[in-house]
Amino acid sequence: MILQEQKSPEDVKSVWSKYGLRESPFTTIPTRLLSILPIEKVFSGRENETKKLIKILSSSNTTRTLVLGDFGVGKTTFVNYVKWILCLKDKSKREFVTTPLEIKIQPDWDSQKFLLSTLFSIYNASLIFKWEEEGIHLQSLKKIQEYVTIGTQRTIQGTIGGIGGGYSETKSMPSAISPEVYESLLTNLCRELRENGKQLIISYDNMENIDINMLADFFKTIKDYIQIEGLHSIFIGPAKCLSALEKHPQVHSVFSQPIILNS
Repeated sequence: MILQEQKSPEDVKSVWSKYGLRESPFTTIPTRLLSILPIEKVFSGRENETKKLIKILSSSNTTRTLVLGDFGVGKTTFVNYVKWILCLKDKSKREFVTTPLEIKIQPDWDSQKFLLSTLFSIYNASLIFKWEEEGIHLQSLKKIQEYVTIGTQRTIQGTIGGIGGGYSETKSMPSAISPEVYESLLTNLCRELRENGKQLIISYDNMENIDINMLADFFKTIKDYIQIEGLHSIFIGPAKCLSALEKHPQVHSVFSQPIILNS
């Protein structure tokens, strides 16, 4: 009897590369706005939900929307596709700009960290999408760059000091910046965008990172910021977030009707 040597299965990655794919199309990793695979060529379905979200974003100068569903159902990819339609599909006619990546909500966020992360993402977007070259001239971007640099430096230095990294009073530690300063920067930027005929769409992912019992309190601290004219905020998370916010009418009332994505 001749025993055949068993071979290990072919590497999954090498299988999909034969079809021109970097990775398996069945992965739950979201398709990004800027990706090797163009999102407009790989996204399909969700026609009704797409029309609904586009209608919401186009209905007012400022909107707040919840996109909810189970893990892996495609929430982030769906939002990225809608952002592609409104922000990238036809540059000559577009009325919206956005950031290249969704902002990941962190468990320790307060109003200051929320605003700092938002401004940092906006500044990066201005560089990646080359707003200046496209004729979108925003004086507030330079000021945002200065404050984002200071805020980031303070966060890093504070972390080093907290873990025994040798921080001392002789090292430069920027003074604390109040949320009101960041709010003013965001307000001015949105005003300048409107003057350029544009509005801003930003999506925030991983709402589940905030304790469900603290979610309403978190939104109370940022409620005024996400209602700035010219800003459209999309928050992505599990369906259980809706019931947590419905218990607090003061928070729930600032959102439009949620979009629930089923499998």
